[in-house]
Amino acid sequence: MEPTSISVDMLKTAEGQNNAVYACAGSALQHAQEYEQALKFFIRVLRRMEQGTDASENAESVAVRLEKHTLGRLLTLFSSKVRISDPSIPSLLLTAVEKRNFLAHRFFLERLNLITEETGRFELLRELTEMQTLFEKAGTLMRAMGTILEEVIEGTHKPSTGETLFTMQIDDL
Repeated sequence: MEPTSISVDMLKTAEGQNNAVYACAGSALQHAQEYEQALKFFIRVLRRMEQGTDASENAESVAVRLEKHTLGRLLTLFSSKVRISDPSIPSLLLTAVEKRNFLAHRFFLERLNLITEETGRFELLRELTEMQTLFEKAGTLMRAMGTILEEVIEGTHKPSTGETLFTMQIDDL
């Protein structure tokens, strides 16, 4: 049997649908964690900019401090220093934090009644898939912005010949 047919067959039973819901929740949370790591990466690069590129000794202490911050606090740190020309990007980043907090703290409590019926389970799967997609977008954007900032700091950035989609302004450090 092909893996795809096994997955489709799994969705034919209540047990399989429940398993799919919990698997999707785990996958969405994994992508939320990857977004969080990308945000930490960007902030570490930003700190390098503040301290100069020879601050490798201090990088470890910055990483340890960042591990103690919540995702919301990390986004606040980011937003206090970075201005993005396209307002949909900060909105997407904030929505990802809000959705991640909802998923981690209230999703199953508030959606408990949906897991008992097939239509509800499919609604949960749809919602979790949308969250995962949002977390992926937020993580990809944050990693890309951090990578470009790091290249600029290191002097290795090569400007794109394509259309500029947005710009970042780093406030006084």
